Amino acid sequence: WPGRFWGEEATIYFREAFLRSPWEVLLSPDLGYYSLFNKLATLAAARGVPLEWAPLVTIGFALGIQVVPAVLLLFARFPAWPAWRQRAAGVALILLVQPNQEVWLNTINSQYFLCLATGLVLISTPPADRRAHGARLGLLVLAGLTGIVSALWWPLFLLEHRRTRHPRRLHELMALGAAAALQAVVVLAGSGRAVQPVWSLLPLALAGKQWVLPLCGYRAFDGFIDFLRAWPGLTRFPGSLALFLPYVAVAAGIWRQRNRTAGLLLAGAAAVAVVSLAFSL
Repeated sequence: WPGRFWGEEATIYFREAFLRSPWEVLLSPDLGYYSLFNKLATLAAARGVPLEWAPLVTIGFALGIQVVPAVLLLFARFPAWPAWRQRAAGVALILLVQPNQEVWLNTINSQYFLCLATGLVLISTPPADRRAHGARLGLLVLAGLTGIVSALWWPLFLLEHRRTRHPRRLHELMALGAAAALQAVVVLAGSGRAVQPVWSLLPLALAGKQWVLPLCGYRAFDGFIDFLRAWPGLTRFPGSLALFLPYVAVAAGIWRQRNRTAGLLLAGAAAVAVVSLAFSL
């Protein structure tokens, strides 16, 4: 409960919020992209409470964002999941999946919970209530302006709008698109990170980080690394292509069932994972 900062949450965002004016903080990108949520949280922590309470504020902000996907699962309308037991299973998945150490309760990685929330907005029915609709639009803008991962859902929102022609789906498309466009301007205009993607390692990272670690935990992840050491052919092309088999199996099941919702989720998950891991290896 005493709180703690995590990585760039302190060394970049809180430091800037503490030393610079709010306008300077809000108008300056960091790390090659824009992170609105991080800036709002650390400004509140730096300006709203005594210094010793500041880490509690950022943890509170992070907790609020991590609750959003569960709230959507419980209260939004999902045509593919009409029964309460299906929604309960979704909430349980969020609560019980093995968390990567670095993403838990910090504003730096709140972008990934916002990304998950964006995917849930995509596969749910736009609400009739104006306030709920406005809240969803605000969520999409916040997500699109906090890291780049939520913006990767935009093409799928475009596909859904073309299919349904729902006027409120158009509003969602425009809200996320405007945020994604601003994010793109920041990314293209900035210096970015000095990162060179290592594409040969991507199949290993995807298999370990998206399948073994969240489903089986840290001990299994260590065993996966030991397995790769014993079979070095799997770490090099073309042997490394075998590590894509989980995606192929899931895609085949989706195709057989003609499950559009699952297809959208798989496409979004794969796009986010590839971009996130390729530029962080």
